[in-house]
Amino acid sequence: MEIAWETDLEAALARARKERKPVFLEFIKDPCPECDRLNADTFSDPRVQAEITGRFIPLRLNLKRDRDAVRRYNLFWTPTLYFLDPNGEARAESVGYLPPDELLPLLDYGEAHVVLRRGKFLRAAELFDLLVERYPSSGLAAEALYWAANVHYLIAGDEAVLTAKRAELVERYPDSFAAKRVKPLLEG
Repeated sequence: MEIAWETDLEAALARARKERKPVFLEFIKDPCPECDRLNADTFSDPRVQAEITGRFIPLRLNLKRDRDAVRRYNLFWTPTLYFLDPNGEARAESVGYLPPDELLPLLDYGEAHVVLRRGKFLRAAELFDLLVERYPSSGLAAEALYWAANVHYLIAGDEAVLTAKRAELVERYPDSFAAKRVKPLLEG
């Protein structure tokens, strides 16, 4: 199943509003070896194709052709991947090439940030938790656990939930940037 990329921002956003899905935006340019590799290795992976096609409105824009969008998103490198809400607000981004096994958790992470900003806390918590469960060795796992702690706190309103999730983060990913943000808070 090939990814059927939209090539017009406004059309993709209209479709996102109609279908109630986030937009997965890839900026490319010619030449761009990282873009070529992302397309050849990652977007050709059937798992990636199924996830992007099923959960997002895929949009591919060109650095040289789509100048208004380049300015809107302050693009500086290709490839750059953005997760947009249906209003076109960028809620998460990733710069550079990713192999399939790192793009898959990024899809959960990006969608979680889109739904979080739309007030869908239960869905965001589910996505962050799933990322940590399914991809515990991903470079995004610690950051997802950090956000899971925050969202679970927003849902429960219970500081004990926040503290427990933060303790889990420090225990599982002690050297991560995310753990270094919360460890001093746990030590009081």
